[in-house]
Amino acid sequence: MEPNLSMKEAIMRYAAMAALVIIGGLLHNVWIMAAGVPIFLFGLLGWCPIHAALGIDHASEERPE
Repeated sequence: MEPNLSMKEAIMRYAAMAALVIIGGLLHNVWIMAAGVPIFLFGLLGWCPIHAALGIDHASEERPE
């Protein structure tokens, strides 16, 4: 599983995860907080299954050749 997210995309996923966890905590809704877990994991791994299925690779733009 090769990373296919750029660093910018990974940071945006961390921000989305943090927003979901905070909103879920404020609303006392565990399901909203749980929705942040896969977003966190994909950001941590730098891999997105949708990008992989579509053949999109933004991480290659950042790799030195």
